Order: sequence, then C-alpha cells, then structure tokens
Amino acid sequence: PEHLLLWKAAEPDHWEDISSTWATKIEALLCHASQGETTMDAADQGGTRRDEFEERMRLHAKKLGTPAGLPLAESFKKLEP
Repeated sequence: PEHLLLWKAAEPDHWEDISSTWATKIEALLCHASQGETTMDAADQGGTRRDEFEERMRLHAKKLGTPAGLPLAESFKKLEP
C-alpha cells in the first residue's frame, strides 16, 4: 500500500472529512447489534437514545475535525514506507 492510516492515534497528522457520509456512518454503527447495549447505550433501539448517541458522535467528530478546519472528521496517524 501507498500508506497506512492508524485510527485513534495519540498524535494525528491526517484528517478525513466525513460530512458527506455522516448519515451512512451513523447507520453503519447502529448495525453493530452486539455492541448496542455497551458501546452505544442501546441507541440501536431508536428513540431518544439514538438521538443522544448521534449527538455524542457528532460532537466527537466535530472535535476531531477542529485542528484541520473540517466540520466533521476522523483523524489518523499516516504512515508511509
């Protein structure tokens, strides 16, 4: 590969704008039924828990995007050979 992206890096140096794929990301996360109770606080069951989960995720993505000037982002450490 040309490079590797390490997720949850202590010192990120690469950001991906996820604004256009936000809804898809949330729907995909909600499909992780085995983690619904622990990781997502039963957000996969709908209602206010889903709204709270999405807002929590949005705030996190906003925080990650701030250093790169992006509205919503995921951050990585980029490694190149």
